[in-house]
Amino acid sequence: MHRLSVSVQEDHLQSLVRSPLLGLAELIWNSLDADADNVEVTYERSVLGGIEAVRVADDGHGMSPAEIEDGFGHLGGSWKRLAEHSKTKGRSLHGRSGQGRWRALGIGGDRAVWETVADVDGQRLLSRIEINRADLRDADVSEPVKTDRPIGTVASVEGISEAPAGLLADETPLALATRFALHLAKYPSARIKVDGRTIDPSQAWESVTELQVEAGEKHGPAALTVILWKREVERKLYLCDSEGVALHELPAGVQAPGLHFTAYLKSPLIRELEGQLLLADLDQEHLSPLIEAARQELKRHFDELSADRARDVIKNWQAEEVYPYVEPPADGVETVKRQLFEVVAYAASAVVNSTKDRRAKRLSLSLLQQAMENGPTALRHILDEVLKLPPEQVKELDSLLEHTTLASVITASRRIADRLEFLRGLEYLLFDTEMKKALKERSQLHKIVRNEPWLFGEEFALAVDDRSLNQVLAQHLKLLGDEVVTDDQPVLDSDGRHRIVDLMFAGSMEQRRQRREHLVVELKRPSVRIGSDELTQIEKYAFAVIDDPRFNTTEVEWDFWIVSDEMDGYAKQKANQDGLSQGVTWKGRNDAVRIRAVQWGELIEDARHRLKFVQQQLNYIVTDEGAMDYLRRAHEQFLPQAGSPDKES
Repeated sequence: MHRLSVSVQEDHLQSLVRSPLLGLAELIWNSLDADADNVEVTYERSVLGGIEAVRVADDGHGMSPAEIEDGFGHLGGSWKRLAEHSKTKGRSLHGRSGQGRWRALGIGGDRAVWETVADVDGQRLLSRIEINRADLRDADVSEPVKTDRPIGTVASVEGISEAPAGLLADETPLALATRFALHLAKYPSARIKVDGRTIDPSQAWESVTELQVEAGEKHGPAALTVILWKREVERKLYLCDSEGVALHELPAGVQAPGLHFTAYLKSPLIRELEGQLLLADLDQEHLSPLIEAARQELKRHFDELSADRARDVIKNWQAEEVYPYVEPPADGVETVKRQLFEVVAYAASAVVNSTKDRRAKRLSLSLLQQAMENGPTALRHILDEVLKLPPEQVKELDSLLEHTTLASVITASRRIADRLEFLRGLEYLLFDTEMKKALKERSQLHKIVRNEPWLFGEEFALAVDDRSLNQVLAQHLKLLGDEVVTDDQPVLDSDGRHRIVDLMFAGSMEQRRQRREHLVVELKRPSVRIGSDELTQIEKYAFAVIDDPRFNTTEVEWDFWIVSDEMDGYAKQKANQDGLSQGVTWKGRNDAVRIRAVQWGELIEDARHRLKFVQQQLNYIVTDEGAMDYLRRAHEQFLPQAGSPDKES
């Protein structure tokens, strides 16, 4: 047994650990890249039915000891980085960056294990590799031994304590089918089975259409494959290399009522820019025009297709005498109303036509007509008669709406989803190698975090940001209901200097009496490690509060946090003292003032833990694309560009 260590920061490896579905897809891609014809995913369940381990077994060519040394000892060390096609069958390769093995831990669990058999000079050699979540940089590798086991690899994610979100959903096989559709169509000898169910895209799709995309000469040739599915799927635009290997996914960004589709943009440029794909929707000079051209072509295609289908559907309803309008429109206003109705009716046509009973069709269309003409009061009719929401769910909704509004339910769900997406996006900004170099402290990180005070606790609302201690005092007195004296003596630290705090949050705690809690946060960008100088800075803030009688009240508690990506040895010792809570480096004034050193990783995990229960109830899966979409919506003006070094002082 020996150990291989990757020379890369732990936080970058953590950023590769994403969602369970993406982690599983990465393991399947690794098998297909190894020329496997049979890939079988097995869920090992506990006595209560929960997933304890996920295993992906294949009959590919396995990994030789030399390939293991290269692949697990270097990030991006995979043999595939210099290859155009797979070793024995000449298949298009998916992964070339050597990062998929860490992405596997997105499934969950505390370790990933590979048992692989390869043919080396006519002998079958078995090797075992293990990576632990607690230390992603190190891989324990066994010495190779001779074996009679068949050539291939079994990759396992073990020690799973919580159900991986999305893996047991009924939609999982179809979600995987959309990712592997083009590859399985191109290489029919490859077969994937997940939890006993075969992934066969050709049985699930309705049609496949090939389109050309014109985006200008400098973007090169591009094609678009559009697949219509028989069942509802998550609409995605997959970014593929010229051979159709899906390297990244984006929201489709196209409205197509009544159509279930995924689209695959194929271009050699996408493979060339593989390292920039996570920012593909952020006005990238080369990618954005290509993506926009693809979306425009997709929209044009669906406009034509929907128009043809809508005309056919309306004609059929008229022939069946179930269409609610008999006379032609009387005027222009009536024409517009009729057109709007037909758009909505066509979107619901799959449900309307799910029965052959003409009376049921006529009733459904009449209810839609009523809803269009009478407004939202007809919502219950649509739920009952048109959308066919299950009766027990209608009853639950009725009960819930006795105490709140539908708008409030939607808003609350959206807020939780936004917070989950923000946490994923913040991880990317802080831990991605290129982004953390470009991230500026005050003009970007500071501005993003100040608009998300819940990150530090639900009780906090932003009081001040980037202001002197005098203004902190003014806000402090204002919160306590005291008169603010603007020309008072300045607040100075122990060196007699004015100090600027980054953020001050204020919250209240209802105990025996009303109390106030102030949190002062000093933010450091990821490239700054917390050490003695940084701790001294936050201590001077805290001691200025203690020494100033205007701050001295028993009705207020103060916490001073310094937040960054890493701590040096000195700071770690200070943050792990006997008798003090984790992270607390100093406390005083009868425990009413505390100084804490906090790493971004633990701050994000604490916030995510607070949201975990609601996330599980919503069955909400966070994606990189959703995270970037939220950051663009909420903080676009503060986002750095990867590759632009931080020049902020």
